[in-house]
Amino acid sequence: MLAFKDAVKTAIPEARNGPIFGKKEAVSMTIKFYLKRPNSDFVRGIRNAGALKACFHGLFSAALIRPDIDNLCKFVLDSCNGILYYDDFQVVKLVALKLRDNTGNCMGRTVIEIAPFQNHEAL
Repeated sequence: MLAFKDAVKTAIPEARNGPIFGKKEAVSMTIKFYLKRPNSDFVRGIRNAGALKACFHGLFSAALIRPDIDNLCKFVLDSCNGILYYDDFQVVKLVALKLRDNTGNCMGRTVIEIAPFQNHEAL
């Protein structure tokens, strides 16, 4: 978890001095998990950029594999405590996607989008 926390701090310079959102701010969060593609998804089973089989080009296919999306979310939410917000109880809206990566060597990545929660989002 420490490596992930450090990566979040590095990616978001504003978070180096403490949480971006105050203790009483509700936040809305979207987490996109792009999981590593297996070698079998590449031409001749060789992983390198541009060698993804044609049938996978332009597709972010659902990743119907472990780990479970709720466990991935819990890890990210806990890791962002004290960095993006004081505590993950502040997250009142959460959207999550678990897909196969389609970028570069398709090694996987996590994208976090966070914003203040707007009351109209509750409708």
